[in-house]
Amino acid sequence: MADLTTIKKRVIDLLGANEYDADGVKMYSATSGDEDFSDDAIARAIEEAKIITAERVCLSDNSTLKKPFVLTNQTITHGALIPVHYGNIFNVKITPYDGADFTIDGQKRKSQLISSYRANFDEAYGTVAHDEMDDSFDTDVPSQLAGFYSEEEGLFEFTGDSATINYADFTNVELSNYPTSLEVPITHIAVGLMAKDGTVSEKFGEHMQIGMALLGDVIAEKDESE
Repeated sequence: MADLTTIKKRVIDLLGANEYDADGVKMYSATSGDEDFSDDAIARAIEEAKIITAERVCLSDNSTLKKPFVLTNQTITHGALIPVHYGNIFNVKITPYDGADFTIDGQKRKSQLISSYRANFDEAYGTVAHDEMDDSFDTDVPSQLAGFYSEEEGLFEFTGDSATINYADFTNVELSNYPTSLEVPITHIAVGLMAKDGTVSEKFGEHMQIGMALLGDVIAEKDESE
């Protein structure tokens, strides 16, 4: 997994900076000019680079790479706000009726249709409600209305008795849990973020471009291997 010490050392090396103490404060003095970078500034840049990297991973369809950021089997009620997340919710599982010992893979539909299924006015869709068992069969058969969901304007709606979802959220994930393959992109992006107001050097912009390109390559490479 990603290592903060390794990333920090690489950032310092790429900055062309020398470590020294000034008035008891650890500093890094760039050898290329009059730029001074404090320990706190480097830490902030790495933290921001970490966020940029994780957000892009979570917004991708790369299930392998974003696995450390995924919260699985999260219970959610009908009409509830979906928790803060990045990218689409996925692996929606719906228990069709109370007491069912199996789940249905959720199928996405428009919110208006979910409301129509749940209401089933004048039994337009049959006599079995969306969250009941169809007792016209000898085996445990759910209602034909069960197993659908919508996610519109941040709200989760579904048909059936209960539901769980998976979603990606990196906000509480420590860097030590990030895949090692993200170390180099984070390093270059962090250097790109170290530019100060009035900086004329192009090195910062170049490192940002390199970091984003490498991140895209890592995401694409993992996608191909799935």
